[in-house]
Amino acid sequence: MLSDLNGDGVRDYAVGTPGNTSSLQGIPGNVRVLSGADGTLIYDLVGSSADQGLGRAIAGISDINSDGVGDLVVTVADPGATGGFRGEIRAYSGRTGSLLYSRRGASDLEQLGGFVTAFGDDNGDGVPDFVAGSSFAAMGSPGAQICSGVDGSILRTVPDVPGGITFASGRVFEDLNQDSVPDFLVGNRG
Repeated sequence: MLSDLNGDGVRDYAVGTPGNTSSLQGIPGNVRVLSGADGTLIYDLVGSSADQGLGRAIAGISDINSDGVGDLVVTVADPGATGGFRGEIRAYSGRTGSLLYSRRGASDLEQLGGFVTAFGDDNGDGVPDFVAGSSFAAMGSPGAQICSGVDGSILRTVPDVPGGITFASGRVFEDLNQDSVPDFLVGNRG
């Protein structure tokens, strides 16, 4: 669920169609942003190159570009069709659908963006942040990253655990341990 992007008073939603992520052959993927009131298309985000897998995961996030409208973070399985499966996170303006910024995974097979979820303001800069998981954390990359809403940079990481967890889902909770920071849970693909 997203915030009200088109100003009709009803929260809107997005549907990702990343393609066949087992092969990603020739499918750039897309994200359709739809009216929560009647399902009409607000805008469509389309991958820019073949084999990209745009729309693998999507999260609505509060306003990160200060235009008064909530925004969205979308993940890409293989940006630029490199075959390295680094993954990528992209932030888009909820108002216009324009790209605000992107950040690729640091290493091949990281698959940054196996999941993404809004997190609140982790670093206290007044801009909401988000959590992004790496699908192949066992390959040496962080299992989950708390990312700045300003530019997607890593604020802190949750390391992989011995034996190799594949962080495939995540959920943010209220401040369960009362340390004034939201808490989150990550799940293993199994």
